[in-house]
Amino acid sequence: MTKLTLADAFDSFFKARPHLSPHTVENYSRSARLYLRAWRKKPIHEITRQMVLKRHQELSAQVGKTTANNVMRHLRSVYNYAAATHDEFPPNPVQILTQAQAWHREQRR
Repeated sequence: MTKLTLADAFDSFFKARPHLSPHTVENYSRSARLYLRAWRKKPIHEITRQMVLKRHQELSAQVGKTTANNVMRHLRSVYNYAAATHDEFPPNPVQILTQAQAWHREQRR
């Protein structure tokens, strides 16, 4: 199993998608920098479902439900990219939010 850290996964995600808008890149980078900082040096395959559930709940209380949802969406898509480009990855841990029905309902503006 490769030691792909979360920070490395975000970097390779951006390199593989050079046509992402600057706004999208900034939003994803902000999620990693501000809200997933503690995990940046952690191998991405070591992020567990319980860690995701706990962090989602913490972010919901600290910075709001919509931000918590967005951070986890960003993590989900970076993890999916990493899993697609590396063999032997466990299932995406962000799935726990769907299985536990923990996503927050968002009000459209």
